[in-house]
Amino acid sequence: PQEAVQYVDAVVIGEAEEIWLKVIHDVERKRLEKYYRAKLPSMVNSPSPRIDLYHPGYEFGSVQTTRGCPMKCEFCSVHTFNGSKYRLRPVEQAVSDFIALSQERVYIVDDNFVGYSKAARDHAIAFFKGIVDSGEKKHWAGSASMNIADDEEVLEWAARSGCKMVFLGIESELIDQLEQANKYVNIKIGVDKYKEVYDTIHKHEINVMGAFIYGLDNDTPETIYNRTSYILDADIDIMQATILTPLPGTLLYNRFKENGQLLYTNYPEDWERYNYAEVVFKPQKMSAQSFQDSVNENWKRLYNLQNLKKRFIKTLKQTKNPTTAVWAFSSNLHMHNFVFEDEQNLLDLQKTFPQLLDKIE
Repeated sequence: PQEAVQYVDAVVIGEAEEIWLKVIHDVERKRLEKYYRAKLPSMVNSPSPRIDLYHPGYEFGSVQTTRGCPMKCEFCSVHTFNGSKYRLRPVEQAVSDFIALSQERVYIVDDNFVGYSKAARDHAIAFFKGIVDSGEKKHWAGSASMNIADDEEVLEWAARSGCKMVFLGIESELIDQLEQANKYVNIKIGVDKYKEVYDTIHKHEINVMGAFIYGLDNDTPETIYNRTSYILDADIDIMQATILTPLPGTLLYNRFKENGQLLYTNYPEDWERYNYAEVVFKPQKMSAQSFQDSVNENWKRLYNLQNLKKRFIKTLKQTKNPTTAVWAFSSNLHMHNFVFEDEQNLLDLQKTFPQLLDKIE
């Protein structure tokens, strides 16, 4: 906020619903304050978005059913910005917003659409049942924690309502790194039980997008190589492996700043480097350049054409659902494009897609 206020008349900090009327009121009376700090509002009175204002070319529609996260993962900005209290929107309103979208594919933008309490779990099931009862036939994706596999009723209703993909923050296969990152849900489940989580989700014809991080504490070129090998061997469908990035306001950013590990601090110009694909800090056990080179080499291992073809066939076998497999393949193509920014190579990959579809027959 202190940086932003150098370029604007006023800065609104936090969620807008409860503070925005005051901002407009002060503008009209020419009494604009420099800072407005919003409290975390109840979602009960949160208005539906103006879907008619969305760009018509959006491939995905988006819906929010909850806000906040009680977890305190060191690298995550959610609990800092949206708070650690889990807030639920009225089910009827969320279902209505879902139905109102014109797109056939939807992303539920909650940071965890299931949550960690019975109230949150029941809210999610009620939302899924509302979609089923409406007769709406959209496909959707969303984020959850590994504990979603503990409740097959949730997965059953998620699948019946059109779920085709679940994003899981796996991060690492090493316990000490999970402990440093405060990833306690994964620790509780146990790395040796990860496969059971994937298998349970697949049983409901839903694919798994597994998110991993390169550059956690104690990472070396060797551990990064081993993490890539784990990803390649794991029964996940979509492979997301990005560089650890200390977002402003996170516990991680504060730690790196205090330790003098940040490489680029000429803000706002240097914020463009904080993009999950560029090294912006000094690792503990290798140079920044060695880290970047190692990541680039491992991205080549993950996202080569042959591997993406095999991953598509593997997803098809695991989920027994062509639509789910298509979602996974498409998402892997997007990840390829993200890490390489190579449009021609992406086009070459897309040309192979009809051949993969032929194999379904």
